[in-house]
Amino acid sequence: MGQEAKCIARYKDQSGPGTALLESDGIYYRGAFRLFIPAADLKSAKVENGLLVTTVDGEVARLELGLVASDWLHRVLNPKSLLDKLGVKPGQEISLVGEFDFAFETQLSSVAGKVTRGKLRPQSDMVFFAAENKADLNALSRIAAALKPRSALWIIYPKGVQTIRESEVSAAAKASGLVANKVVSFSPSHTGLRFVSTGRN
Repeated sequence: MGQEAKCIARYKDQSGPGTALLESDGIYYRGAFRLFIPAADLKSAKVENGLLVTTVDGEVARLELGLVASDWLHRVLNPKSLLDKLGVKPGQEISLVGEFDFAFETQLSSVAGKVTRGKLRPQSDMVFFAAENKADLNALSRIAAALKPRSALWIIYPKGVQTIRESEVSAAAKASGLVANKVVSFSPSHTGLRFVSTGRN
């Protein structure tokens, strides 16, 4: 999600302008004071004329979000699945390069047309590449060369470790003729960066 909006918040005896941030676990407000409205508390929220009203810890919280209020409430209460966030569509041919857990493979197989595990299928619609350390990125040039035009490459790598960093992932991808266009939280422990070919390879 990660969407931001300027708003006015009112909670207990506090009020003032600030910025609201929409995330999958709820809405964060930073400004005159700080407030987090968990998704669970938003289940009983209502929206009236751009004003989102709910209860947090027994106290009424109000966010003047304007036109985005109803949309934000709907997004929190109806979160996208991981495959929706990744852009996986029925009928796609997908390759998995590297180690992925069984649950993800099963979920992927239930939607995609064909899933090839452990190797790169030429002309795949989408490729998921698990890079656990910097050395794994050496395979990127070969993977990039096999991507068909407009197909996507997701590089899945661990969060907050020294063995592989986002800057290293991005640099290796750029050197292979790839450009990043989306990021998602793949799991509590891993991040996903999506790349597409620039046509240089």
